[in-house]
Amino acid sequence: MSQTIEFEGSTHSFPDDFTEDEISSSLASVANPNDLPEVDPLVPQGTSAMVDGIHQPELQTISAEEEAELFPDSDLRAREQELPAMNAKLQGFHNRITTIETGNLEDTFIRTQVNGSGSSAYGPVQITRGLIAGYMKNKRKLFNEAELGAMNELAERQRISLKIGGSDLPRYQRGGSEHAQAKVWAERYNYDDVATFLEAFDYGGDFGLAGDAQFELDYESFSRKMLQDTLKGAGNDEVEAASRWHGGLEWSTAKSKKGTKAYRKKYEALMNQ
Repeated sequence: MSQTIEFEGSTHSFPDDFTEDEISSSLASVANPNDLPEVDPLVPQGTSAMVDGIHQPELQTISAEEEAELFPDSDLRAREQELPAMNAKLQGFHNRITTIETGNLEDTFIRTQVNGSGSSAYGPVQITRGLIAGYMKNKRKLFNEAELGAMNELAERQRISLKIGGSDLPRYQRGGSEHAQAKVWAERYNYDDVATFLEAFDYGGDFGLAGDAQFELDYESFSRKMLQDTLKGAGNDEVEAASRWHGGLEWSTAKSKKGTKAYRKKYEALMNQ
């Protein structure tokens, strides 16, 4: 059985065991259709009243905190649109340097794989700690706050990698003060154990930065500026710029000039393709 109640011109049915208070509460939530405002189905809910016969949309805004929570990647997308622009020449220089440095690798955010080289070179265009230090000291104003932060973070990890890589690795694997220091670093960078940490910071390791979308975006940004500055310093001579990228400003008289000459030939071959 059910109870039938007439309310506001409509008939409502309730279970027989409903009390008078329960019925009153239920009816209180029922709006009379005649009391509801007219709704235009073509106008989004939340719009303002009509003005001169035209619906004026009411903009729905959210705070920066709400946007970050709802759209966690929105800041990254905005930053991608703000990356330093590259003209055709810089784009070609960027692509050829990347091809020489890490073009054969699936994962490019790694330390150089040249074991025992004593190099801290990292990432798609293999930026060294020394290069970062030079820019931080002499051309700091080229970079924005986010780029400088990423450069500092990379340089610190490179500093650590230079201590533990190659022939120095066994000292950090065994007990003693070096192993204790490795434990501190492993904890700092959220590694579960020393062995995993050492592998990540040795030659071919990712420094714990691979897959970090924010860092990868910052790296792309500051590396473009470095490449552009190198190209400009070489008078837009791509081969000379590539030589400086590999061997430094005085590459022709450096001990590594033989390696830089080989690098030049690789670059020239790519230009002629």
